[in-house]
Amino acid sequence: MARAQTIPDLDQLTFGGERVTHLYQNDCYVAHLSLYYFALPFACGKIVLDAGSGSGYGANFLAQHGASFVHGVDTNSVAVQFCKASFERPNLNFRQMDLERMSVFPERYFDVIFSSNTLEHVSDVQSFLRGAHSVLKPDGVLIVAVPPITNAESKTADLENPYHLNIWSPRQWYYAFGLFFEQVQSYRHYCKRPDIRLDFANSPRQTRITEKDFDFEPVSLADMHHIPTLAALFVIHQPKPAHLLPAAGAPMLYVDNSYTRPPSNQTDPATGIAAGSATVKIGPSLLQKSIKVLRKRGVRQFVLESYRYLIWHRRP
Repeated sequence: MARAQTIPDLDQLTFGGERVTHLYQNDCYVAHLSLYYFALPFACGKIVLDAGSGSGYGANFLAQHGASFVHGVDTNSVAVQFCKASFERPNLNFRQMDLERMSVFPERYFDVIFSSNTLEHVSDVQSFLRGAHSVLKPDGVLIVAVPPITNAESKTADLENPYHLNIWSPRQWYYAFGLFFEQVQSYRHYCKRPDIRLDFANSPRQTRITEKDFDFEPVSLADMHHIPTLAALFVIHQPKPAHLLPAAGAPMLYVDNSYTRPPSNQTDPATGIAAGSATVKIGPSLLQKSIKVLRKRGVRQFVLESYRYLIWHRRP
């Protein structure tokens, strides 16, 4: 159920495309929503944490479709306020919280922890995983989706996003999850409709897909580096015994050319997101597309769709 609310400025809420929202249901939004659709079988009848709930559409989707209770948490005060104003269910709650300090929840409380396109922003992934390990039930599941940095092209695209701190390959994510959990399964995420070519910069009126038009295929870690995927998706089980965990504060070991860049000393006050040191570069194809949008749809859509293209453009 949605409350009547005063809708904040769309640019402020989405931070130029860094977050998606149910207010703009284009291909990009539906692809994000499909990750929550994937999580439904795990979440039905369960207590769920949506870690990095953003504009709240996903937490609301899980609560609406069978989760026992969903806690949506995000570091951004604007996003949390928007979620509280937009979605009201007896089995849904939103709160502002640092994802590196999840010990505020009781130990072994959650059946499911879900995190979509969030951990690339977290400067200390091990602290997040330590917290997830603490609050997840022994038979619970952690589901994580992150950008698929599998080659030089995808790495360059990720570096263009100044808010992504963890420039990690699927191998690096797999290694990090394995420090805290025994079982890690990787999945390919793709649109299963051959008649659709996804366009993450399109408009809602141009969108012809639903969350059910995506599929998720278990793949080996090696295959994930060679088969196109919209997200690097991991389903993670079986928390390790406490004595096998890395020491608190231990540095992360990088298994390939992955790395974490330091956050900038400048943080956007509206979002709470710290920017990395990368400079955004606009290539010829993006420039042409942006000019076309500018001429046909005006300055506002030019800004929104240019950022969506930068952040989400992936080969289907």
